[in-house]
Amino acid sequence: MKLSNLYYISSLVLLLLVSCHEEETKDVLVKPESLPLKSLGNTIEKRGSTNNGYEISVWINGDCLPCILEMGNWHSIYHRFALPYDIRMNFYVYSQFDYTLFEETMKNTLFSALPVYYDTNNSFIKGNNFEMGKADCFFTKNDTILLRGNLVRDRKLYSVFADKVKKLEKVYDISFFDFK
Repeated sequence: MKLSNLYYISSLVLLLLVSCHEEETKDVLVKPESLPLKSLGNTIEKRGSTNNGYEISVWINGDCLPCILEMGNWHSIYHRFALPYDIRMNFYVYSQFDYTLFEETMKNTLFSALPVYYDTNNSFIKGNNFEMGKADCFFTKNDTILLRGNLVRDRKLYSVFADKVKKLEKVYDISFFDFK
């Protein structure tokens, strides 16, 4: 009797182990097409990066003052990781009304020179089926998402991100955008 119970328990454990080791499908980021790229009202052209094949996408609610003020923290991440490791950062700003609050808040900040995509239809969130506030991503050149979440708000995620990025080779390419 004990041998048959052991057989059933072993079979159940084996079945659980096999089902847990199925290959997980990774999320792939869908980047919106044809969004205006601006630096607080000025249209700019984006050059291709010679990066290590990684990018960061940040979604900003342009109607939320605390969300906009968080850009100062993204500015730090930009200078600490994106520039030295030549990682492209894409900022998607969505406003349900207009971009006045975002533009006026950002006008005289250190971050005002960085370009953002004005996502008037919220296509970044809709195209990826993300929830607002959970749309920031670190991903590969083939758009495979490696990490998803807000690096500014989640210290644990920030640590994981920092560890991954520090394994990349530093390239110090600061000519990633051409401003006109």
